[in-house]
Amino acid sequence: MQTYADVTNMEIAVGKSLQTPAVGSAMFGAAAAGKEKGGYASIIEAAAHMSRAEQSMLQT
Repeated sequence: MQTYADVTNMEIAVGKSLQTPAVGSAMFGAAAAGKEKGGYASIIEAAAHMSRAEQSMLQT
């Protein structure tokens, strides 16, 4: 991941979950449901509440 961060010149956050694709799907489902139905108003809000980063790789 460090090489990818270096090549793209971006910070890369590594997800803590071993099921990151499933968590991403759940986030989009929660955003699609909307706040009125117990979800979130946007994917940004859903990600802020539902995801965790294990570590960050910084470009060097």
